[in-house]
Amino acid sequence: MLLMLSLICSCWVRGGTVPVEFTIPATTLSQALITLAKQAKLSVIVAEQLVRERQSSAVSGLLDVHTALQQLLDGTGLSYRFTSSTTVVISASAQSVATVTVTNTPAAREDSESNDLAPPIDNIIVTALRRRADLQKTAAAVSVLDQQALRWDGINSLEHVSGQVPGLTVSSFSLGQPTIHMRGIGSNDDGAAMDQSVVVFIDDVYVGRITSIDLDLIDLARVEVLRGSQGALYGKNVIGGAIKLISHKPTVDRQLSTSMSVGNYQHRQMSVLANGAMHDKWLGRLAVRATKREGWQDNIVLNGPKQHNDEHWAVRAQMLYAMDDAWEYKLSADASQHNLNSTGRIPIAGRTPVTVLDESGQPIALPGSDPIEFQQALPSELFRQLGGDLLHATNSTKGYTDNSGSRLPSYRLFDVNAHFTDNVQQWELSVWAKNLLDERYISHVYVLGGNDYALVGTPRTFGVTLTRNVF
Repeated sequence: MLLMLSLICSCWVRGGTVPVEFTIPATTLSQALITLAKQAKLSVIVAEQLVRERQSSAVSGLLDVHTALQQLLDGTGLSYRFTSSTTVVISASAQSVATVTVTNTPAAREDSESNDLAPPIDNIIVTALRRRADLQKTAAAVSVLDQQALRWDGINSLEHVSGQVPGLTVSSFSLGQPTIHMRGIGSNDDGAAMDQSVVVFIDDVYVGRITSIDLDLIDLARVEVLRGSQGALYGKNVIGGAIKLISHKPTVDRQLSTSMSVGNYQHRQMSVLANGAMHDKWLGRLAVRATKREGWQDNIVLNGPKQHNDEHWAVRAQMLYAMDDAWEYKLSADASQHNLNSTGRIPIAGRTPVTVLDESGQPIALPGSDPIEFQQALPSELFRQLGGDLLHATNSTKGYTDNSGSRLPSYRLFDVNAHFTDNVQQWELSVWAKNLLDERYISHVYVLGGNDYALVGTPRTFGVTLTRNVF
């Protein structure tokens, strides 16, 4: 059971998430944008011909900048984007571009020649260097997974992140104790209270223990992965790198959505998200997710439940108080629970014999030995005699069960997903598959008691996810 509680008091860096009291009367669009820029303390960049002779409706009340801009630009054929924390650029939307091309009037041709109508490239804003900056202008080795990548690729854990970020590996040799390596640097200590050399931060809060980072990546805006030592910015423990998990902040916009996934190995997942204003300047956000999936690896020794199952639930709750235009207070709490059978590690190379036990768990004595000696065998040879394979908690593949040492062969994984949504984005459907070609592979090798053990990679999994955005 994992429970995290954090209280953050921070100076607001403007990005449109904290509400502002707007009083913009119905007037020309150019004048309305000037008024918005003054009240929100933003810089608004727009070509004169785009707002010429356009009118806007009145905007008033306690709103965030995104909502105010959407109301001002409603019906104008224009869109906006943040190029920095304090700068907004107004441009022609894709629908407006299509209209200009079809009409082909002299005025339209003049506008099309004087404006770059190509769709703007989205700027990815990161806080990896303790300040908001464009990813393309950040002088650091950093990889970013945004909200779309997290949702469409089904990234729910740090192990899933490792498959998307170069140089990052995450594995759990012991249940609930993932070890992280960045560019080969990490901590191999196997203990629930150990620190990591590659450190995880949740909303800039340091997560210091191995068991605390075995969490569900729920309701995240993005994941930032910094490679290399980050001691100057994040403390002396951050030797190999840092993984920053940035959650969505509460906003004034009402939001309610539900999602359901089904797949092979009896995979089922349900999630609910609620967001909106609670009272006056109080905002709230709640995300809940529960997952259950049967295991795919048999244990031929114990003949118990299949290993590599997945059964967990997670909750993230946040409350935000916008004190004024400069300060905000956020209270967040995370809780999760995992119920797993086994990591299913298998012996692949033996150098130190182990004592053989009978069905009652007692050592088997060698006949005629005096003093009594017990039967011993190398783990890899013992398990090979049981006739197992990668899906049965042993490994008899040629080249991996000899005693000459262990090797980690290369492998290729082919993941696919297709995402569909309606015009108003009320319904979303995702069809996904991981390891589509059903590659049999070993993902990690560990040394334990003089013998080499390995973790087997997940076979082909597939399913569908249906999301309903109520509002």
